[in-house]
Amino acid sequence: MRRYFWPIVVAIAALLLIFGGALARFYTNWLWFRDLGYSVVFTKTLLTQVSIGLVMGALFFALVYGNLWYARRIAPPPSPMSMEQQLLERLGRLARRGIGLVIFLGSIVISGMVALEAATHWEEWLLYSNATPFGIKDPQFARDIGFYIFQLPFLNYIYSWLFFALAVAFASATQDIALDAYRIEAVETEKQGAMAATYQAGYRMAMITAGAGALWIAASVDPSEATYD
Repeated sequence: MRRYFWPIVVAIAALLLIFGGALARFYTNWLWFRDLGYSVVFTKTLLTQVSIGLVMGALFFALVYGNLWYARRIAPPPSPMSMEQQLLERLGRLARRGIGLVIFLGSIVISGMVALEAATHWEEWLLYSNATPFGIKDPQFARDIGFYIFQLPFLNYIYSWLFFALAVAFASATQDIALDAYRIEAVETEKQGAMAATYQAGYRMAMITAGAGALWIAASVDPSEATYD
C-alpha cells in the first residue's frame, strides 16, 4: 500500500491543480443561486449540460470508433508465404493491437472534447425543447416565427456536429487503412521492421499534433475562460 501512496497523492494534486479553479467556481455559483432561492435553475442548467454532453459525446465516440473498428476488421490482412513473412505478420498483429489501443484512447479523448463543447449548447437545447409558436408565419417559407427563434439555432448546431463527426470518421478510417496498406507494400520484406517502427512513431506524433492543434484552434476562436467553464 505504501508504494501507491505517493503516486496517489501526486495524482490528486494534479487533479486539484487542473480542476481546482472550475470546482471553486462551480461551488461559488451553487451558493449564489441557493442564497437567491434559484437553486432549481442551477440544477436544471447543470443537468442539461451534463445530459447533452454525455449524449453527443457518446454518439461521437460510437460513430468514430465504430467506423474505425469496422474498417480495421474488414481490411484484408497480408498473405504470408515464407517463414520471414510469417514472423513479420505476427509482429504486425502485435503492432495493430497497440494501434487499436491508441485509437480507442484517442477516440475517448476526442469524444470528451466534443462532449465539453456540446455542453455549451445547453441553452439552445432548452429553447428547442420548449419552443412556443408566435402565431405569425414567415411569408416566404410559411414557417412560424418561433421556429427561427427557438428551434433553428439547435438544428444548425446538429447539422454542424453531424458534418464534423462524419468528416472525422471518414478521414480517420481512410488514412488508417491507406497508411497500413502503404506500410506493407511500399518496401521489401527486409525493411518491414523499420517501416513499422517509423509508422508507429509518426502515428503517435500525429495524435499529439492533432490534439495540440485542436486546442490551438479552440483558443483562437474564443480565448475567454468563461466559454470553457
